[in-house]
Amino acid sequence: MISADAEQFEWSERFDIVTSFETIEHLYDPEKFLERIHNLLIPDGVFLLCVPLGETRHMDRYHLHAFSQEEMFALLKKTGFSVDWHHCDECFLTRSELLRWGKLYPESSPSINELLFSRRGWRIIYDFVFRGGFDIPQVLIYARRIN
Repeated sequence: MISADAEQFEWSERFDIVTSFETIEHLYDPEKFLERIHNLLIPDGVFLLCVPLGETRHMDRYHLHAFSQEEMFALLKKTGFSVDWHHCDECFLTRSELLRWGKLYPESSPSINELLFSRRGWRIIYDFVFRGGFDIPQVLIYARRIN
């Protein structure tokens, strides 16, 4: 197993499989990231990734991008991958899980001003109070390097 900075990595070796879970939405340049992954794989190498779908930036201020399933598939195709299999599911974070997350990662918690005076804040309040938490749709993708 190799762990590296997702936005700055280079290896002379090639790999059979590369995984990325809940990463691409945090990166400044997702296309460049996928191009680098493509270059790391042997021909027909496998890229397994998991991506949250839809607008999640109100839940996590570090999500720089929101992808639909179609946008993710198009980006993979553009960077030399075929999507051989995928599975969509939803993860539901309850109020207690969100409160625990806020204690573990206080820097990601919104301030009172942000909660009351921003669109992100009102989305958080709505989901937290009226829905009891957040639905996070996500897709697991099995892609192959095709060129």
